[in-house]
Amino acid sequence: PLSLVLADIDFFKKINDVHGHNMGDEVLKWLSRNIAAQARETDFVARYGGEEFIILMPNTNTAEAQNFAKRLRKNIASSVFRWGTKKIRVTLSLGVSSLTPDLINRLDLIRRTDEALYRAKNTGRNRVCTYD
Repeated sequence: PLSLVLADIDFFKKINDVHGHNMGDEVLKWLSRNIAAQARETDFVARYGGEEFIILMPNTNTAEAQNFAKRLRKNIASSVFRWGTKKIRVTLSLGVSSLTPDLINRLDLIRRTDEALYRAKNTGRNRVCTYD
């Protein structure tokens, strides 16, 4: 089994617009440390696009990846990002998909995971959706 998780910071543009790009950069660093700390040694974590992160999870089925994504979402939502005297809450929308026999190439796995991510964003944000 192989699963993919895409995480996107909700309203990241607002963070940059209200608090400045330097704080936005610090949020990205803070989030990357948090994701890496919660991922396993066998997982691959990377920034993917502007404010998106990708977590490639070998030997992980959909349910296990979904559980990881739910724990990550809860952990970030319950944390407070601090930078100097500023404090903000950050939330994530996450999409989850797994390798299945019908996938022709890796781009299909990314496309499916991206569809799940957009469903999470379009249905209220700060949630996890899986590809159906």
